[in-house]
Amino acid sequence: GILYIGGSLVIGGTTKVGKSIVVSSLVIAATTGGLFMGKQMKEMKVLLIDLEVDSYEIFKRIHGVAPKDANGAAQYSENLFILSLRKHPDLLDRPKLLPFIQKLKDEHKFDLIVLDCAYQIMGGLDENANGQMTELGRFFSELQKGNTTLIVVHHFGKGESHTKSVWDRFRGASSF
Repeated sequence: GILYIGGSLVIGGTTKVGKSIVVSSLVIAATTGGLFMGKQMKEMKVLLIDLEVDSYEIFKRIHGVAPKDANGAAQYSENLFILSLRKHPDLLDRPKLLPFIQKLKDEHKFDLIVLDCAYQIMGGLDENANGQMTELGRFFSELQKGNTTLIVVHHFGKGESHTKSVWDRFRGASSF
């Protein structure tokens, strides 16, 4: 009841508040058809694109929430695809990244793409300029083509974000 097929959602919060744990839990639930925040999820093919941390850290995060077998080994669904771009700054360029992701989408038919974290893909755009954030929005729309659902992780602004309206907590322009 929070997100529909082909829709988009932004998950945000201040630094070290647990965004990655929420995203990891959501990804595991989506790939297995499990529960997320008490709600049954449809089993989906998920592409997790992490732009901040390397593969080791991603698997460490996901290991914490993944179901375990009798020996305590994490069990990962074949529906989970992880793309860590931390050590591939050449792909942090939107025009280069988009065809790469499209090729993966064509091959694997992803239902859900999770992009963590938005600021890494801005590539010189001014996050406070509505016109430039419209360009970023077009990139997100391209990721959604073919009824793919998109979740983007974004940071709240620094300082006293808890005193602001929920609509004003994310860093950047109001259009974001």
